[in-house]
Amino acid sequence: MLSSQLAAWLAEVLTSVPPDHSIVAFNIGLFQAESGYCAYLSGASEFDANSNEWAVSPPYFPRAHYFSLPFGQSEDWQAVLAQIQNALVISLATPQLAGSAIARAHAVTTGFDDG
Repeated sequence: MLSSQLAAWLAEVLTSVPPDHSIVAFNIGLFQAESGYCAYLSGASEFDANSNEWAVSPPYFPRAHYFSLPFGQSEDWQAVLAQIQNALVISLATPQLAGSAIARAHAVTTGFDDG
């Protein structure tokens, strides 16, 4: 199930590269690679619901911690986004992420890098 895979990946990233206490918002960035869709985690020390600028050049960006999503190149990006949004909501409620920095965050967003 996608939500359990997402929760396991987030827990692994947050454990292996813990964010400092200044990180209050997280973004699950999505992009399409040659092999299919992928995700990465980033975090910022501020959040502005009216602007995406808070997610640009984030201070928390665990490099080399990408998640290959189980969607092929031909999958519609809007369908991928909807499934990730749903899986993210479920993931954040799991015991695996309870008490984690992402569970305590002021905001958790997701979206494609290209808008």
